[in-house]
Amino acid sequence: MENRKYDVFVSYSRKDAVIVDEICQLMRQKQIVYYRDTQEIPGGEKFFDELAKSILDSVVFLYIGSKNSYTSIYTPKEINFAISKNTNVIIPYMVDDAPLPDNLFLAFSDINVRNKGEHSPEIILEDIIKAVPRLKTIVKSKKKEEKIDNIVFHPYYKDAFEYYNIAEKLYYDERFESHPQMRMAALAYAKYAELLGYTNRGKWLYNELWTKDEEVRRLFEKQFEKNETTIKINAKLSEAKAKRNYIIEKLKAGIPIVQIKFSDEINDVEIKENTFITDDIDFKGINSAIKCVKIKDTLFKMMLVKGDTFVMGASLQEGGENEDEQVLHNVTLGSFYICETQVTQKLWKTIMGNNPSKVKDDNNPVTNVSWYDCQSFIKKLNDITGMEFRLPTEAEWEFAAKGGQKGKHNGYKYSGSNTITSIMWYSKNSENHPHEVSLKKSNEIGLYDMSGNIWEWCSDWYAPYDINPSFNPKGPLDGVDKICRGGSFLSEAKECRVTIREKDSPNESSEDMGFRLVISA
Repeated sequence: MENRKYDVFVSYSRKDAVIVDEICQLMRQKQIVYYRDTQEIPGGEKFFDELAKSILDSVVFLYIGSKNSYTSIYTPKEINFAISKNTNVIIPYMVDDAPLPDNLFLAFSDINVRNKGEHSPEIILEDIIKAVPRLKTIVKSKKKEEKIDNIVFHPYYKDAFEYYNIAEKLYYDERFESHPQMRMAALAYAKYAELLGYTNRGKWLYNELWTKDEEVRRLFEKQFEKNETTIKINAKLSEAKAKRNYIIEKLKAGIPIVQIKFSDEINDVEIKENTFITDDIDFKGINSAIKCVKIKDTLFKMMLVKGDTFVMGASLQEGGENEDEQVLHNVTLGSFYICETQVTQKLWKTIMGNNPSKVKDDNNPVTNVSWYDCQSFIKKLNDITGMEFRLPTEAEWEFAAKGGQKGKHNGYKYSGSNTITSIMWYSKNSENHPHEVSLKKSNEIGLYDMSGNIWEWCSDWYAPYDINPSFNPKGPLDGVDKICRGGSFLSEAKECRVTIREKDSPNESSEDMGFRLVISA
């Protein structure tokens, strides 16, 4: 069992996705590796082969029991297979008053059944950790328990990532829940990580750690007040010094610089006209973030796409008309930012000083650019801003077009809706020319024109899909053609689906081809 690919196989009905999402989130927090099919069931033996392989590759078979799963035609088959192979630890978690399936009831006279009415999802995690040998090495043994009451932590200025790692380590310690001092220390370290520049992850962990326990709150506020001012000052000074040195280097090299607002202590660098500006803007709301980048008088926004696992491609039943897209496979992505619109002619002109587009309008997407032209633009943009923009991978593009986490269960053929005219420009409404970006409705995460208007270059070389699950796939190392996605104003509706794959030579350019930017989170 030690060498299996997954800790847990999740057997459930997709009608119970909400409770399953909650359980899966808890498993991710505890570093539990699970397999979960997240898309509509396609037909064919290959799919059942994949399920069977995933069950055999898992230590625990977690059955989410409900009226929905009890009447499903698929979950009983999964249960029968798991029982017949006798290789899994079976854990049933009943979320409503549905009966336990007969095959489970008859197979085990002493089966440990948990139910939602009596047990929270956290109890399931305890059962899983006990069943999986690998997980026992992650959680510290209670035998090594120290005297925690006098825990000492040192909030002196250091690397923000180091603070984050300390907070995370405390969080995953088995003693975390039972020791107020440990919870207080983890909260403080997470807050310091946020203050010192590890903003998004620090904020996320702080929110995960936060407790309304009055003792913890009192200890945290008392300790944090002692060090908050010093931490903030050190952070500002360190950031300002680093950016000041960066600006001086850019000035010496004769490159347009990034304008920085310094603290009062450091403000002696001359800021010239027409400098380039970057700003980070965190909007109110849970885990919502937008990066705003302003270059001269051109502003564009980068929308956060939170990482997750999704099924790439589309079956024939889901509208996948081409064999090329019908190879369904699981892909796991890290978080990234993607531009809310295609790169406009205005932005291209600001960076490159020319406009290759056939139909010229500042607010239209730039077109007539090859894949290599895009790389030249990105290199100049990165030199100017000091950031690391790039083209999206094919997987990033499809996940973003599908609406990321927010759109996972919508099943739209097009980006944001199945009502074609509301979200895209295509052959029947475009009048054979591209249109200004963001005139149509956005998708679930605020992205415009992911379907239609113009085709968009991706970073990947073209190759047939690999059916095996993958993490942050980047395509083959070389090839003949590059991937392009999304369809255009010349395309039929079916060519604008979020799963359609197209390819072209990286040297080619056309009046309906452009791109959008991505930056890693």
